[in-house]
Amino acid sequence: MSNTKRSEKVLKNVIVPILLVLASIIILGYPLFRSPLLLMIDGPYYAVQARWILEKGYMKYPDPPLVFYIMALISAVVGDVFLGVKITAVVLSSLATLPWYYYFSRKNMWVAGIGAGLALVFNQWMVRMVPDFMKNATGILWLSGFIVFSLIYLEGGERRHLFYAFVFLFLTALTHILDFGVAIFYSIALPTLYAVTTGRLDPKRMVLPLVGISLVMIAFLAPFIVGGDVYKGIAFLRDVSEYDEYSFERLPDAVLVAGIALTLLITGAIKYGESKCEAALCFSSALLIVALNFPLIPPKWLFRFRNMNVVPLAVSVGESLSLIGGSKRTVPALIIISVLLAASATTVYSRIRPTITLREYEELKKAIAFAESRGYSIVIPDPRLRYWSETISDNVYKSPENAPKPICHIVRIRDGMPPQLTLWKGRFFAVVLGRRMPRP
Repeated sequence: MSNTKRSEKVLKNVIVPILLVLASIIILGYPLFRSPLLLMIDGPYYAVQARWILEKGYMKYPDPPLVFYIMALISAVVGDVFLGVKITAVVLSSLATLPWYYYFSRKNMWVAGIGAGLALVFNQWMVRMVPDFMKNATGILWLSGFIVFSLIYLEGGERRHLFYAFVFLFLTALTHILDFGVAIFYSIALPTLYAVTTGRLDPKRMVLPLVGISLVMIAFLAPFIVGGDVYKGIAFLRDVSEYDEYSFERLPDAVLVAGIALTLLITGAIKYGESKCEAALCFSSALLIVALNFPLIPPKWLFRFRNMNVVPLAVSVGESLSLIGGSKRTVPALIIISVLLAASATTVYSRIRPTITLREYEELKKAIAFAESRGYSIVIPDPRLRYWSETISDNVYKSPENAPKPICHIVRIRDGMPPQLTLWKGRFFAVVLGRRMPRP
């Protein structure tokens, strides 16, 4: 092998993917690392789970366990739970770019791989997911690995690739129900549409749906493995059956989603003559993004489902760039796409912040210390405050029924708070006697 070819191989197989992951870490990590606290409502929840694993050996709340144990491990290494949670969320989410990069680069379409990877992380949905819905975001890594190895298995039929796909599917199930649901969708849609595009039904390739359905059955038979997440799927189906209104997106988002779906359909039609497997991927992803944004989905589910638009978006960008061919033409197209993605992603940065300030967090520690020194159990129904309190103390409860007596409440200071119930008062919070719940 000549030095030129060796250098090109190192560039494409080592340097470029490393730079891709580093760029993703910067994109996704910027909102998290600019604050010493964790962000949004669910941010501290992950710290609570990691702290309990480190201190007690198990999680406080039932949930798919994989990401929490990784967070606990990283937290033990760096010596700080908040930092460990952030590093885990950002790094695992950034690594999700690699399966897509290697899928396209193995076909000598490395610029398309860069585009797919960047599209996966540099968008309004992923930037929003990582600080708050960390399970969902980190599960994109395992989901991407499952999709890519499923595609490679459909192309070549080698058992080792089926095994790798199963491993990634299992890791997805151990991380998040929504990622797992999308993986099950692809396990059925990819081989089915592949059979339609090729005009023949290969029993060997139809093993993929059987693997996916079997894992779903295992999750229902042993729900503790996935933290009971499968029951959320049942709750979703029940809510859909009872919901009879429409939930439309804002016009810019609706146009973006429609553009992605149309791009996938056109690209799939073109790929039909070149690669039946890639055509199946495009058509599957087009169906997925329509399903994820279907207006009859109840709003409380729809806003979470839309986060999974990152996968069809990555597919549409990667497959579109692969059609252009030649780096002289794909690089300018990649630059244009990156600018457009940046425009949608950077608008989210300003909306990502902790639910309390650092000064409030320090005062919260004092309020908890006061309550515990007086022998009170602390009841905080509001998760926006309770999760922060649970990062500090184990003596915090959701409702009075679960708390040993006597009880008190920690509340934000507001006008009209009954003075006779106040045990301790700071600048931001007050400890009030638990004879009745304070008004929110």
